[in-house]
Amino acid sequence: MKKFAIISLILILFANFACDTKQKGPSHLKVGKQRLIGSGNAIEAVGLLVEAEKREEEKAEPRALLLIAYSYGLSSGAAKAQLVEPEYKKQRSERIAALNKAEMEKMLEILNQRSVVQRDGFDALAEKGTDAAVILINSYVNGTYPEIQKDIISTIVKIGSKATTPIFDKI
Repeated sequence: MKKFAIISLILILFANFACDTKQKGPSHLKVGKQRLIGSGNAIEAVGLLVEAEKREEEKAEPRALLLIAYSYGLSSGAAKAQLVEPEYKKQRSERIAALNKAEMEKMLEILNQRSVVQRDGFDALAEKGTDAAVILINSYVNGTYPEIQKDIISTIVKIGSKATTPIFDKI
């Protein structure tokens, strides 16, 4: 009888520790992306995406989305209305300067989906300059995103003379 009680207790303890009773909801990244791309709510998206940037192992997507969110927040006037315009300008500038290849590629993947924030994402890539031109030219030549070929070309044109070296290298 004593063995039965011990075995039962061990099984109950094992069941309590082995089962994850917490229900997991959607991630900050998923909700933040939906707020930004789906509804164009940059202010709300920024809070969620900052949290996602802290929590996610892969940082490229939240960082790309944050740059787009800061850009859209500024262009739409939402940042000014919420009195966060100086912070958004600062964050946008810092993030453009720190933008790496993986983040630019992730931005193109995100911008492949039509949304109200699309133009602002391309404008941020244009501000990056030569580094973005290389990514844009490669994706254009490879036909990676056929739906946004015109947007890619117009962004390369906005980059201007900084894009000539990558163009000649690709030719």
